[in-house]
Amino acid sequence: INRYGSNGLAEHILLFANMYLLYFMAENTTLHWELHYLQYNLAWAFILGNLALSYYLKYRLPDRSENEKHHIRQEISILLIQAAILLISIPIFFRFGIGLNSYTLLFAFLAEWFVNHNSTNIYADFPHMSERAMLLVVFTFGEMLASLADYFNDALSLHAVYFSGMAFLTAVALFLLYELLYDHMLDRNMETNGLGYLLLHIVIVLFLNNITVGMQYLPLSDFDPFKKTLFLAVSLIAFFGSMFFTGLYTKRSKLAEKKHAGRFLLCTSVYLALMMALYRNPYLVFLVTVIYVYFILYTIWKNQSELS
Repeated sequence: INRYGSNGLAEHILLFANMYLLYFMAENTTLHWELHYLQYNLAWAFILGNLALSYYLKYRLPDRSENEKHHIRQEISILLIQAAILLISIPIFFRFGIGLNSYTLLFAFLAEWFVNHNSTNIYADFPHMSERAMLLVVFTFGEMLASLADYFNDALSLHAVYFSGMAFLTAVALFLLYELLYDHMLDRNMETNGLGYLLLHIVIVLFLNNITVGMQYLPLSDFDPFKKTLFLAVSLIAFFGSMFFTGLYTKRSKLAEKKHAGRFLLCTSVYLALMMALYRNPYLVFLVTVIYVYFILYTIWKNQSELS
């Protein structure tokens, strides 16, 4: 839809069909996933088939250039091979207990990287793509804020107020950082296939969810303090690392210059050392985390001011 969409009837029918199939995937994404292997992978295969059909309908249009047709044929092949891997994995799973569906994602990432790396003249609608990616991030921030209610499961106390306040300050800093990059630094006129930008946003959403979980577990005494502190620290560092590389899509890629990378690595090294030294005290761990995220926010804001 991003590259070849025309907002037609067939697009909407296939889109709604995929939305319905995603319901089955969501319902069957559970701890005991092996009990739902059949319906999960059938729904996934049908979604891939629908996407291949969408590409085929665009392929048949008379106004397609040979370059575009070649690219569409490659995309259809990738989608159908993914669907075949899923369908083949079903009898293998029930016969040998081996799940091969994860190889579908591995194949998709490698194949899409190869195709898009070699399709230099096939560009994405980057303003549309970046807006859709931004919405996913905003929804994830909404879930992060909603998780603050977990701090008040017990009676109101200074403990709950402290941790909820620190979690809120952390969420605000992360949101402002993303807003700064998206609203003031992103080059929406860039000619790109957008694959790298999408992959970075998968990582951003993944580690935002991890940060949410890490902040929820931090005040709990039932879990290993070292492991939960390390989990939160690594999630934050991975998020900032993803944001750093997203700077390659800004109007000027100063975010990727050595001085900014060196500053980020130095600050992050100090943060990680402090987290490991203070891991037994969750109050100080959260305080150091808030200082760290606001320092990174200030650094990026200062960089943006230099670009203006």
